Amino acid sequence: PAGAATGHLGTASSASWAAMPQKGPTGSGRGKEPLKPGRSLMHWMKLLDADPDLAGRRGAPMRAITRDELARHASTGDGWIALNGRVYNIMPYIEFHPGGAQYIRNVLGTDATNAFNSHHPWVNIDGLVGALQLGTLEPADAESAGIDYDSNRATGVAGGAPAADVAR
Repeated sequence: PAGAATGHLGTASSASWAAMPQKGPTGSGRGKEPLKPGRSLMHWMKLLDADPDLAGRRGAPMRAITRDELARHASTGDGWIALNGRVYNIMPYIEFHPGGAQYIRNVLGTDATNAFNSHHPWVNIDGLVGALQLGTLEPADAESAGIDYDSNRATGVAGGAPAADVAR
């Protein structure tokens, strides 16, 4: 079961995510960090509209990505994460994350689905970072993670709702 031997968020990498402070610098309890100027959600949405290749695919089609390949992209210069069976080049978004970039840095190169869903069940992944998608996590690799991606999509949790259903 999730949380048994791998930390309360269900993945080995989530232990570092859970160790992050739960209160922001103001003690608000929301865990938000002050963003640098030009790093608001509005600025992120403008960047999404302005750059058709934030993922860096350079016209290449989506492809299957193994867990081993995902793990090779775990640095701040080249960071990928998997969420609900999809793999994203998350680096263009990292400085826009309202909880602070460190939360994302801690899960680079991993399937961060359980950590993401535990903190952001209302967020539509496709609407927020869909443009950063590189491909999908290979099915055998996704199954071995013990995550029920279909259940998340069916309920609209963390990426289940189509982008058209999300108001910007």
